[in-house]
Parts: sequence; structure tokens; C-alpha cells
Amino acid sequence: MPLQMLLIVPVYCDPVLSQPIPRCASLSLSLAASLLGRIHSLHSCGVPLVNLHSGLCRSTLYGITYEVPEDEFTINLKSISPDKFRLSSFERQTINHECMHLLAFVHEHQAPERSKHFSFDRSKVHEAYGRDGISAEQIEFNIMDLHPPEALENYSPFDLDSVTLYQFPGYIMQNGGATNANKNLSDTDKAVLVLNYARLDPGPLVSEWTVAHAADVIGIKGEWREKIVAATHPQDIRRLYSDWSKSPQRDQQGEA
Repeated sequence: MPLQMLLIVPVYCDPVLSQPIPRCASLSLSLAASLLGRIHSLHSCGVPLVNLHSGLCRSTLYGITYEVPEDEFTINLKSISPDKFRLSSFERQTINHECMHLLAFVHEHQAPERSKHFSFDRSKVHEAYGRDGISAEQIEFNIMDLHPPEALENYSPFDLDSVTLYQFPGYIMQNGGATNANKNLSDTDKAVLVLNYARLDPGPLVSEWTVAHAADVIGIKGEWREKIVAATHPQDIRRLYSDWSKSPQRDQQGEA
């Protein structure tokens, strides 16, 4: 199932995101065209948003970055060096995951439709992650809590391949099924990025990721697809996609 967008306010991105460290994040940023114009605005506001060396890996959602004190980092990528020529698969996964949060996406396992795909055993989740020193409050916040549809600007069909989905062992699930560690953006991740940050004139890196292709990947059909593809402004595309994501037609393969 795809990703969920929280309500959006403007935010600045550190230029380091377009530099060597997360070359793997270049796809996310290229797909998110409306952010590209803000990449170099950091120097004008003077707020450091990326920490590459210390602390726990974490990020602050795009929609609430304005609440972060100026002396705190918006993204913390522990132990990932900007001097590395090659990234490990875990580092690549971490960067992609945290950059999706920066772009306002929440965890896939906290999506409204999670229960249609798997269910957690709450006591086993707390036991497993509590052993790692994670507080009960943080376990609830990052794993157990579900985001209701009304709290999200939009959300797509559930995506087990999403880079925002944690890797979970089967023994903490009620049905025994495990989830994988997804290191790269899934096709659904890419499609939802396009629909929320439409690039009407794609660059060479993402030339195939048109709005029409993204709508097809998500499964939007009929009149909804026609309206989204015909829209000429990124905000209109996002609005129409958001309306579709909460419409009855969503569960009828997008027919209007």
C-alpha cells in the first residue's frame, strides 16, 4: 500500500540532499519537483536541517518542520559520511526512508488500511522493541498508532514494498507473516511522489514518470484519471489525487 501525506506547509531542504551523500535520494528529489526550487534556499534562512554524524536516525515530517527549534536537525542520518563513495544497502535504505519523511510521508505500517494486510500482537511488539531500549510511547508512536484518513491529505493503496515500511519479524504478527527490508523506492512510492509533487516537464532522470504513468501505477481510472492527467498545475493534481484517495470510487478501481 502506498504512502500517506500529512497536511503540508512550506519547508526548506538542505543542499546536502543534492550532493554526494545521498545520491540515492536524487530520485526522490527529482520526482518531487516542487521541492527542487527550495533546495538552495537554506542559506537564506540559515537553519541546518541535516545531521550526518551523531545521534539516532530520525527525521521530522515535512508538515511539522516549522515546530523544530532552529538549533535542531530535521533529519539525522547517523554514521552516514558525506565522504563515502559507496553506500551500504542499509545506508541506502535509511536515506530513502528518512527522505520520504522529509517529503511528508508517514510509515506505511501506520496507514489506515494496515489491518487488511497484517495485524500486530501489541504485547509482542512492546517486548521485542522494548529490549532495544525503545520506550513504550515511542513504540506506539512509530509502530502501533494508525493514521486515520481524515488526518491525512491523501493516501494510496497499501504497499508492502514501500521504503517507509519497517522490516518486522513474523513472531510479532498475529498472522505470523514477516515484512521485508525495502531498500529502494517502490513503484507506488514513486507514483505517489509524482502525484503529490507533479513534475509536468520531467527531467531525464525521471522522464518516464509522467502524471499519466503515476495514475496508472496507482490504479486511477475513468473520469478521475482524465481529470488528473488534464490538470496543468501541481497543486490541482495533488488536490484531485487527494479527492480520489478518499472517494468511494477508490475501492471500485477508480471508476468515476
